[in-house]
Amino acid sequence: MSNVYDSANQKDNEQKKFQSDGSGNVAVNVKLGAGALGSFLQGVEFDFILATYPSSVVEVYTYKNGGASGTTVAVLTVTYTSASKQLISTVART
Repeated sequence: MSNVYDSANQKDNEQKKFQSDGSGNVAVNVKLGAGALGSFLQGVEFDFILATYPSSVVEVYTYKNGGASGTTVAVLTVTYTSASKQLISTVART
């Protein structure tokens, strides 16, 4: 996998750590603990995360089981208080 970095679409400091999965999607390996956002995904089995950035204050993480074309098992929407993304306003799981 090659690293993906698009300075024109740089939404946060972590984006440069994402990698292409070879099929046009961007993937990243994430290890979630029992605290923080990990509690939102307790009991959810997934092997792929698709991250999108619909606005300067919203990040959407789609969790799938079965790879990039697998079944969506959870979606986390993280909303920040400002584009600086220093403070989280809300986190919602659907």
